[in-house]
Amino acid sequence: MTKAITREEVKKLIEEAKTAKKEVYSLHEVEELLQVTQRSLYNFIKDGRLRAFKAGREWRVTREALEDFTKGGLK
Repeated sequence: MTKAITREEVKKLIEEAKTAKKEVYSLHEVEELLQVTQRSLYNFIKDGRLRAFKAGREWRVTREALEDFTKGGLK
């Protein structure tokens, strides 16, 4: 089971991601950053809450889309 994280923890994780200068993340990386399940990420994408794109068979999320998503909260 995945534990819930606070908004402050999400902001800290995003700041760490910014310093890494990474622009595009795999869903596995986003799953670890936000500490949510892969199913939750697919639901966020399907609902339009998280912008993502497919590169081949894999979903990718830009840093900008991740920042926008976290500003909206993990509802």
